[in-house]
Amino acid sequence: MRNQQSGLVLFVALIFLLIITILGVALLSNSAMDAKMAGAVSDRTDALQAGNGVLGDVMKNANTSRAFLQDLTAYPHQVDTSLTDSSGNARQATVEFKQESSCPRSRNGSSSDVFICRHFTDSADITFGRHQLGQLEVVNGVSQPLISPTGS
Repeated sequence: MRNQQSGLVLFVALIFLLIITILGVALLSNSAMDAKMAGAVSDRTDALQAGNGVLGDVMKNANTSRAFLQDLTAYPHQVDTSLTDSSGNARQATVEFKQESSCPRSRNGSSSDVFICRHFTDSADITFGRHQLGQLEVVNGVSQPLISPTGS
């Protein structure tokens, strides 16, 4: 009696091997994409912290140089400031004078027209990521309360 094998077991084993290989490649590419996304989120978080630090330095420098205590006519519409962080990287920030008008509401009450506010925005553009392709703009609004010259 001759036993002839048709090779069905070998064929099924090769099909299973092919399916497992395809699943393994798909899982590896998915985990590589997850690692790239986690790195991008980390870079963006670092850029946000750098932008907040630049704006904090702008406010600290403005406070020490009495730049916010000038006469209204002394303000240029926009001022560019260059700062250097602790790593020696140059950072650029822009301070823009908006207007002088009534102050936003606060917990401390006062009569109407006693205080006015000078409104400024300062912004910093930070580039980040691979080949510096990511760009993030951090904007901070500042209201400086002053006693109104026509206050009641």
